Formats: sequence, structure tokens, C-alpha cells
Amino acid sequence: MSQTELVTAPSSQSRELQPTTTPVKTISTPAAHLLSHALPLVVAGYFYLRFGALVANPVQTLLLDLFPIALLQCVQAVVCLPLSKGNAAADHIKSSTSTKNIPTRTVNAILALLLAAFASLPVFILLVLFGAPLTTHHPQTLLCAAHFSLLAVFPLFYTHGIEKQAWWEIGGAMLPFDTVWGTTVGVALGAWLGAVPIPLDWDREWQKWPVTIVAGMYAGALFGNLIGRYILYGKRLKFRPDNEQHQGEENLKKTS
Repeated sequence: MSQTELVTAPSSQSRELQPTTTPVKTISTPAAHLLSHALPLVVAGYFYLRFGALVANPVQTLLLDLFPIALLQCVQAVVCLPLSKGNAAADHIKSSTSTKNIPTRTVNAILALLLAAFASLPVFILLVLFGAPLTTHHPQTLLCAAHFSLLAVFPLFYTHGIEKQAWWEIGGAMLPFDTVWGTTVGVALGAWLGAVPIPLDWDREWQKWPVTIVAGMYAGALFGNLIGRYILYGKRLKFRPDNEQHQGEENLKKTS
């Protein structure tokens, strides 16, 4: 028997193999504050306007929409999010979004975009393992994976780089909630819930693969961003068996 609980992110370094990554804070400038609220709505609104085209021609629409979504994601990252700690320039860049800082942030965004593009292949494999068509619809699944990477993986690479500790926590779903991690969790849950209508015997055109998956991803990105920002900020999902929870607390007391 196990339980899932929300705990507040620690304020100081804890012992080895304990979650230590701190929540991502939006850059404290008026432009960052405005765009961090507006751009998630713009992305969701753009998808809403393109939904009809997605239903009519999923492959063409998903392909054509990669560029505008990537552009919006890059703008949000460059203006609103801090650089990863692993970036050497991060130590010299404050919260300012002045012109001299934009080139460094832009380069970091391009690198994160390339890493997210490579991540589309593992996401493609995960989609197949979770029920995507194995022998058909490969272009649809690959483009679905690309959109997943843009929404969920790109911000992680931009803010956390390739830090071992951060990705260990990402793999274990132990990052503290913020706008970035909240969006990632929302996209993943949205994609999972989006699969529910597909097998239902409604005979609707929008039930074809992967329309509802993509719709769930974009809805999850918006709601996950809001929940990570306003409700669960700084908290972690912590999974631990009941019989190990009290033992772990005792061990922490002994080592402190």
C-alpha cells in the first residue's frame, strides 16, 4: 500500500539523492510578468482556432503549427524564464531582460529547442508503448510527439539544462511545482486523458488519432501552468511506501 503526498520543497541542500532543485521563478520584470500570463493563453487560443484544421488534416496542420508554437515557446522562455544553472552565462545574467542579455538567452533557447527535437523520438516510443498505433499513423504520432516536446520538454531543457540532479528529479517526478513543471505534468496528464474518447463508439471525426491527444496536451499545458503558478507552487509529489515513510523519517533524524 502506498500513498502520494504533497510536501513543501526544501529551502536548503539535503543529503545525497534527496530532491534539492528549487522552483523556477519567473523573471521579475514588467514584460516577463505580462508575457508569462499572456503567452499560455495565446498558445491555447491559437490551438483553439486551429482545431478545425487539425480535425480535417492532422498531419499538415501539426506540421505547419510547429513553427508558430516553437516561436511562442521561445519568446516565453527568453523573456520570462531564467537560464539553467548549468549555463556559464547564467551567473552573469541578472533578472534584467535588457538587449545585451537577449542574445545569450536566445542561444540558450535554440539549444533547448534542438534538445527538445531530439527528445521527440523517445516521446514517440512512449506514445507507442502507451497505445499509439504501432504499424500505422507514424507521421501523426511523430508530430504529436514533437508538439509534446515543444510544450513539455523544451521549457525543462531551457531552465534546467542537462543538470544530472534536475533530470534525476524529473525522471522521478520529484521536481517542485512551478510554471515549468506544472506545464509538463499538465501536458502529460492531458495527453493521457485525451486518449479516453478515441475508442468510444460516437463516430465523430475528431475522435481520430491523434486529435484528442493533442487537444488534451494543449489544455493540460494551460491548466498545468496555472496550477503550478498559483496552487501547488513549491510543492513536490512524493511517492513512498507506507512502511518506508516512518523509517525514512527516522533515518533523516539520525543523520541530521
